[in-house]
Amino acid sequence: YLSEIYFKTKTDNKFIKGIIHYQDDTVFNRGDILFIHKKIMKLSTGNSYNNFLIAQGINYSGNFSESDLSLIRKGSSGLHGSLQNRLLLKIDSIFPETTAGLIKALLTGNQNYIEKKIKIQYRNSGVLHTLSASGLHVAIFASIPLFFLIPFIRKNIAMSASLIFVMAYLFITDTPVSLLRAVIMFALFYIQLLLFRQRNIFNYLMITCSIILILMPWEIFSPGFQLSFGATAGIII
Repeated sequence: YLSEIYFKTKTDNKFIKGIIHYQDDTVFNRGDILFIHKKIMKLSTGNSYNNFLIAQGINYSGNFSESDLSLIRKGSSGLHGSLQNRLLLKIDSIFPETTAGLIKALLTGNQNYIEKKIKIQYRNSGVLHTLSASGLHVAIFASIPLFFLIPFIRKNIAMSASLIFVMAYLFITDTPVSLLRAVIMFALFYIQLLLFRQRNIFNYLMITCSIILILMPWEIFSPGFQLSFGATAGIII
């Protein structure tokens, strides 16, 4: 259970991308500048995981512990990071540490906030998938405004508020593919409702798959992508 840090750096007047497998509980954020005290190795083709990384333009990799990394400067968080950090600090102020880590993982889709021993317990119980932000979380966030608004206003307006609420949720997360799939499918369902068209869930799934692969074509080789769409298709069938 290693944390994965994707990085970009400049060398020989060109940018290179790489991935760090990090063995510690410290969480680094997007935009942080790190100094690495060990050599990073160039990936070679020959196994499926390396080929998957190279297809994303990631050509360097390394395994590091806390002593191998130094934080030089915190990155500028921007609007997304600022909102997410405020939410995470609020969660820390309300819940104890272990519970806060679980809630932060559920809200952001980033499991690095969970203690590794908790991950192992969830894995051994066969329920690790419940910690991944996906369709269940979209359904919960979509139902909140619907529950409060449908008794008082028109259904279309309530659905619009629900879609805005779900999009805001997606914005504050780290946008895992499983969550992106669920949000796009919900948006397609909403558009179909506005156009009074007959529903076809397989069309939703295929259009969603096409959109994600246009944006991130390397995901077709990702087990997470394959299992997310495969499981959804199985549930529909």
